[in-house]
Amino acid sequence: MDTGAVISIFPKSLCDILGIAFESGQQSYVKTATSESIEIRIHKLKIRIGNRAFEARVAFSIIENVPYILGRLDILDQIEMKFNKHGTTFIIK
Repeated sequence: MDTGAVISIFPKSLCDILGIAFESGQQSYVKTATSESIEIRIHKLKIRIGNRAFEARVAFSIIENVPYILGRLDILDQIEMKFNKHGTTFIIK
């Protein structure tokens, strides 16, 4: 989870695994912390965290070496997170 990230982002190769056509997503761009602009395609997907399932906008990057990032958009209004010295706890609303 990256609370500084607006949208969840994953590499394009995950589209193949999930059976999603990368090109059918809405084209956009994100800027990295190093100011690099990366092409993404945004898809609306069903996400499951614990026993809670909901739809969320997810971006897939044309660049494969992006980390898997769970962003705020459509996620933090569904779950809460608690960070402590023992790890992260997800609280399903």
